[in-house]
Amino acid sequence: MLRMLLSAGLAGGAFATAMGVVLIPLLHLTGEARLAVFLCAACGFAFALTIAWFSLSAARHFHSRLPLHPCDTMLQQGPANHLVGQEAVGGWLYLTDQRLVFVSHGVNAFVHAWEAPLHAVLSAARCVTMGLLPNGIRVETTDGTRQLVVSRRRVWETSISGTIAASRASGTMNRSPDALQHPLK
Repeated sequence: MLRMLLSAGLAGGAFATAMGVVLIPLLHLTGEARLAVFLCAACGFAFALTIAWFSLSAARHFHSRLPLHPCDTMLQQGPANHLVGQEAVGGWLYLTDQRLVFVSHGVNAFVHAWEAPLHAVLSAARCVTMGLLPNGIRVETTDGTRQLVVSRRRVWETSISGTIAASRASGTMNRSPDALQHPLK
C-alpha cells in the first residue's frame, strides 16, 4: 500500500510540474504567478489523491477475487497490465500453484481474462516495455508469448519460474483440466 501511495505522489508531482510548465509562463504575463504556483500544487495534489483512490479501490476489488479450483493455492497476486496489440489492458495478475491468470477490470476497451496452466508455461523472463521501460514480464507458453507490465517484476519472474520448477520436480505439473475441476474423479 505504501508503494501505491508513493507512486500516486510521484504521479501527482509530475502532473503539477507539467501544469507549471504551461501555467506559470501564461499567468506570469498577467502578473498572477503566485496563483499559477497555487493552481499547479492544488491540481497535482488532487491528481495524486485520484490516482491513490483508484489504485486502492482496484486493489480492494481484485484482491483474492479469483475463484480457486479445489486443488489451487494462491501464491501471489497484484496489479498488472496485459499488452494486447497496442493497448495495455489494466487488471490483476494471479499466480497459483497450478496456473497463471490475468483478469482485466471493466474500464478497458478490451475486457478479457487470460489463463495459462503452469504445465503450458515454458518460461517467464523480465523484459522492457515500449523499448524503454524496465517493468515487463514476458511469459512464453505453448500457445505463444504474452507480455505483462507489473511492479516488482523480479519478484514475479522468480515466483513464476520457481513455481514451474517446483511443479515439474514434484510431478504435479501433469494434472489435466478435469482433475483441477474435479479432484475426486
